Amino acid sequence: MGIAHGGTRALKAAHVEGHFMKASGIGMFALLNTAVLASVLKYAGNLVAASLGFAAGDRGVKFVSTSMWPLGPGERYQRSIANYTFGMGTAFSLVGILPWWILKDKPLAIRMALLGFGVGALTGTCLGYGTSRVIALNFQRVDATDEELHAYMLTTHYLRDNVAAEMSRLKQEQQAERELKLAATS
Repeated sequence: MGIAHGGTRALKAAHVEGHFMKASGIGMFALLNTAVLASVLKYAGNLVAASLGFAAGDRGVKFVSTSMWPLGPGERYQRSIANYTFGMGTAFSLVGILPWWILKDKPLAIRMALLGFGVGALTGTCLGYGTSRVIALNFQRVDATDEELHAYMLTTHYLRDNVAAEMSRLKQEQQAERELKLAATS
């Protein structure tokens, strides 16, 4: 999404610069200036930083929770609200602080990172809660035990195999009827 947004902003900037250069008589090759490239790189870089931040926060929570509460046999790890909270918090804290860090204004970068983490954690909590509610509502609709679901899966596979065999038998019968009609008309 960041790449697309940066690309559209770069195209808008290039369009405006193209009109300006056409009016001033400068060649169109001057469009490839650093401002257009910088805007694309900025938005793409923010997207990469956000993605890496979310992955780091999510993996961190997964590592801590599986270390504290090992999974039993047959269990799968499921994302919790904490995964979304720390993932979004880390993503929001990374986006936008690099320019201030590079410009040696580390106190401002740290304040921006903490504020970004707070806003991201709030957003991640809302996202995680909403996702868990959707999953819970979907699971409430399933009124079957594990054995019943397994029997349903076996029946579905059996029916699928039988339907394929029946379709092939019907095709052969139709082909035989066509050949019979063709032989009768000749």
